[in-house]
Amino acid sequence: MGEPTQLIPQITTQSKNWIVRITVTESIPIMICSTGSRLKCYVFTDREGNEVTTTIYGHDVAVLEPMIHHYGVYDISNADVKITDPKYQIVNNPFQWNIRRQTPICPVPEARPNLRYFLDSLRPFSLIPEAKKAESKTIDIMGIIIHAFESKQINYGQDNVQHFTFVDIEKIPICVSLWNEMITSESQTLLEAARNHSVVVAKRLAIKSYDILSLASKNSTSFTIDPPIEAVANLKCWFHIL
Repeated sequence: MGEPTQLIPQITTQSKNWIVRITVTESIPIMICSTGSRLKCYVFTDREGNEVTTTIYGHDVAVLEPMIHHYGVYDISNADVKITDPKYQIVNNPFQWNIRRQTPICPVPEARPNLRYFLDSLRPFSLIPEAKKAESKTIDIMGIIIHAFESKQINYGQDNVQHFTFVDIEKIPICVSLWNEMITSESQTLLEAARNHSVVVAKRLAIKSYDILSLASKNSTSFTIDPPIEAVANLKCWFHIL
């Protein structure tokens, strides 16, 4: 059977008997809802670069998370399509897919992941001040970690924070801070990336300006390490010849 012809924007709450081939381009850390249940989000991308946020809830997280791999290609059909509350919308799509253990998810191991559009939203560090002036709430970046600080408690022990210094191909440094639960889920990944001089793509970092301009994690932030893209390989080569 050939590749499904449907694309993500064609799928709405009215769609029936649909199937879309997607690449898993982002894996967002597990969150704990106010009810105490677990929530896992992904960003899926189709062959034309259209995106959709996909969510797994509760006990289905333990079942489905081991089956859904970063950069994996899958044919997804008949997920539960919901309208996204605008305050929780993280990609340019008013709908989200909720998947359960009963949702048909078929791996396509022979297909190459579609990462052609993955870096399109990235901004060089030199444009962070401009983004701040434009009142952009978040920014997507790519860089290499040159220093990692120890995590520490602040606000009289109410919060935990850990700072990382990133540098991009223009040799501009920027501080990226992990906060609270994001330290638990992502700190070890970033520490290993720092040791290996890996390239880190960070999406949806908040732009902060206290004493200095810096970036900070949000619940929707994702970190992707060394995605198999030529621009990533070029940045790594540039760093090693410095």
